[in-house]
This record gives sequence, C-alpha cells and structure tokens, in this order.
Amino acid sequence: MQYRKQKTERTLKRLSLIIFVFMFSLICTHLQASKTTKFVTYADGKLDNGIITVAFDLKKGVFSIYDAQSKEVLLSNARFGLPSGEMPKGVKVLKKEDVQDVLGSGKRLVLEVTDWNLLRYASFRASGASPARHLFSYTLVREQPRLGARFWFKNP
Repeated sequence: MQYRKQKTERTLKRLSLIIFVFMFSLICTHLQASKTTKFVTYADGKLDNGIITVAFDLKKGVFSIYDAQSKEVLLSNARFGLPSGEMPKGVKVLKKEDVQDVLGSGKRLVLEVTDWNLLRYASFRASGASPARHLFSYTLVREQPRLGARFWFKNP
C-alpha cells in the first residue's frame, strides 16, 4: 500500500511539472521572438534575453516571468520549493554557465535548495550528516521565448 502511495505521489509531481511547462508554452505563444541580437544575461537575480525576463527571489524561494519589453507579468511567484510545501531553509546559486544546445545559445542558472525536513532528516542532523539537496536548473536561450526547467536530487 505504501509503495502505491509513493508511486502515485511521484506520478502527480511529474504530471504537475508537465502541466507547468505546457501552460508556460501556451502563455509564451503570444510573444513575438523578433530576431534580436541581445545575448542572454544574468544580473541582479534576473535571467534576460530581451524577450522574457525571469526574476528570482532566493530569500522567498520564488521566481516570476515577465515580458521583457512591456514588463507584463506572465507568471508570478512560482515556487522552486520543496515537496513538503515548506519554505526552503537555504537557497544558493550553485552555478551560472553559458550553454549551447539544439535550442540555441544562452545561459543556465542552477540553484541548490537545502532542506532539513524534521520528519526525514532528524536523525541525520543529530549525527552531523548533510541533508539531501534539491537542484533546480533554469535555461534561457537567445531569440526564444522559452524557459527550460529541470530539477533533480543530490544525496549526501
């Protein structure tokens, strides 16, 4: 019974991510990706390619997406939070890197979220072990109104 419950929860989480990506794609269809020569930048907690801007608030554990020209809000206060629904105890930028893939060239931002969920890690915390780390990757490329999002776990 416990296995079925865990499998159902995993399936729902995957489905919610797919729905998020699909909805974001629909939101961005009205944006015109004019052939701009602006490179993707990351400054002051914002990824920007001249078409869309993704603003990260690491203290709150949220991000918002805006139309870069009109400043219209496309998505606000989306959480890169934890499965427990709690606010993260620590968020840091693990790396900022240039990327080149089939979608084009751009920048990737990888965030590391640390969670000491008391129900799961209480005994590890007492022993001095490190918690599991949740990694979130956001990729923005030139001339595309798309944001690539990935997440994964890294165990100590």
